[in-house]
Amino acid sequence: MAIGAFFGFLGPEEVPRLRRLGLVTDYVGLFAVEGGSVLGQVLVLRILYRTSSGLEPVAGISSVTTRTDARRRGVARTLLQEVHRREAAAGRRFALLWTSQSWFAHRLYESLGYRDVWTPPSAVRVLPRARGSRKDQLRPVAAGELSAVERLHTDVTREDPGFSARPRGTLRVLQAGGDLDLANLMVLGPRGSIRGYAVLGKAPGLRRCGEFVARPQASAALLDGLERRAAPGVLWMGNSPVRALRPELRSRGYLLRAEAEWRVLMARPLSGSRDPTVLRKELGVDRPTFRCMSLDRF
Repeated sequence: MAIGAFFGFLGPEEVPRLRRLGLVTDYVGLFAVEGGSVLGQVLVLRILYRTSSGLEPVAGISSVTTRTDARRRGVARTLLQEVHRREAAAGRRFALLWTSQSWFAHRLYESLGYRDVWTPPSAVRVLPRARGSRKDQLRPVAAGELSAVERLHTDVTREDPGFSARPRGTLRVLQAGGDLDLANLMVLGPRGSIRGYAVLGKAPGLRRCGEFVARPQASAALLDGLERRAAPGVLWMGNSPVRALRPELRSRGYLLRAEAEWRVLMARPLSGSRDPTVLRKELGVDRPTFRCMSLDRF
């Protein structure tokens, strides 16, 4: 069921590693069982999030799944209500999840008090063939540089709202779980002096970048390097970096869309006001410095 819900498989060796990093709850998830058979599941992550009030853990809901022959019996609703009860008792103030407005589950989440708070923006540009030789310092990361990349992320995003506080070792866990291919993690600068990095996925005629972090003076150079690798072809930029890079992207001829992805981030207050305006303000999603990138997805 976990594989069918896009989460992957959590083996016995993976759960302890995620627990050490504080990425899963003590109970990992809840399951509805009838006659020894699993009818449904909800997996729960503990994610560090910087709200307007400061850094705090939130409940990240994933892999909400009901077996097809058990639908319309309230299985998912009951599981989610129990998760909310447990997380509120543990002091969590918010539960977050990703879904699509076109999915039937979106109506279920709304009925449980979730509200749409953020849809990732995107920018796209068709790049001509690059002229001249490549003159940038963009290169694939070396395995021993992951800690340096994490330090850069911490330094650049330190005061930003959103998913800006990643536990140390997160990149290694993502690599081990198959969610991060080091060949796609590009860094700017020589060893010992990394000034920026980006995750650049590849498809025929298209390069996708949903994670982009650079020191202010290095942003243009990092974007230059990404464009050289995408040319000739299409470069797609997504998530919160699009907001931060908007003037630069616009000047380069990118087509920008404020809400272009099928995904939407929903949030449910486990305590306090349920007013959507108050909720978005507390989560910081409307601030220009809000951080949510491809490696923050759950």
